[in-house]
Amino acid sequence: MTRIEDRTPKGSIEKSGAFRLLGHMRMADLLRKSHSAIIGNGNELEDLIYEHSSHSNKLKIYDGVPKKNAFVVKYKWDGGDCDAVLLEPNKITLFEIKDGDNFDTKKAAGEYAKLKKAAKFFETVDPHNRRCDFRIILWNCEDLKKSSFKHKAAQPHLMRGRDFAPLVSIDYEKLNARRNEVDPEQNRQYMLKEMKAIVSENITDEWQLRDFVSKWCFLNNHSQELVNETIL
Repeated sequence: MTRIEDRTPKGSIEKSGAFRLLGHMRMADLLRKSHSAIIGNGNELEDLIYEHSSHSNKLKIYDGVPKKNAFVVKYKWDGGDCDAVLLEPNKITLFEIKDGDNFDTKKAAGEYAKLKKAAKFFETVDPHNRRCDFRIILWNCEDLKKSSFKHKAAQPHLMRGRDFAPLVSIDYEKLNARRNEVDPEQNRQYMLKEMKAIVSENITDEWQLRDFVSKWCFLNNHSQELVNETIL
C-alpha cells in the first residue's frame, strides 16, 4: 500500500487543478498527494504482479517480437503499450490491470478501444499467427456484476484479479497480503493530522467546518466517520 505522506507530485502546486479548485496551498497539496497515492497503488500492483508470478518465462518492459511462451509485464511497441501480455502456444491474451472498478462511460470506452486496437496489432505482427484476445482486470472486484465499468461492449472482457492470478502463476492472497504491509491506518492518521492542521489554521465556525470537511471528504471518497473524527 502506498503511503500518502511519502508522495511528491510533480509540478507547481499553484498551477495544479487542485489549487484552482480549492485556492489553498496546503489543501491542494494534500489533495494532490492523495490522488498521487491512488495512482501509485496501481503502479505498485504491476510491480508486485511481476514479482509474485512464478511463470517459467516472465519478462518486464519488453518491446520485441512476440515470443512463443512468455508472461510480459508492460509490453511496449511503437504507438502503444499494455500492462501485461500472456503469450501461449495457441493464443495471446492482453491485459489492462485496474486497481479499482469504478470507471465512467468515456474512460471505460477508451480502455476497450485501446485493447481492441492492440489485439488487432498483435495478430498482424505475431510470427506464429495466433489469435489474440484481451481482458480488463479489476483486481479487487469480487462480483463483476456490481462493478461500475460503464461500457456494454467491454462487459464480456472483464475479469476479476482473483481469476487472473492463477493464469500467470500468482498466489492472489499472498500478493494482497504483501500490499497491506503498509497499514491503511497509517494513511488515515496522516490524513486526520493534516486535515486538523488545515482546519485549525483556517476555520473557527463549527458549521463552516462541517461544510468544508464534508466537501473535502466527498472529493476523496472518504466517509462521514472521517468528517466526525476531524471535527472532534
